[in-house]
Amino acid sequence: MLNKIKLVNFGCHEQLEIDFGPGLNAVKAGVEMGKSTIFKAIAYALFGSKALPDSLEDTVTWGKPVATLKVYLTFTVNG
Repeated sequence: MLNKIKLVNFGCHEQLEIDFGPGLNAVKAGVEMGKSTIFKAIAYALFGSKALPDSLEDTVTWGKPVATLKVYLTFTVNG
């Protein structure tokens, strides 16, 4: 189960932190607000840069150095 995700300079999110509750969670926001970017960040955290559709240079927040791109993912496995 996903518990928390924190994005730093990942796509349109310079700083974003989400705490997931138990059960089903919904991600709701307007058009071009970064919903898909959150799912890309989860894939990146679990599987690395090969899971991204773009290079790290194209994934980092515009104008920020690639080295500042960070994704922190906290999850629980088997309880």
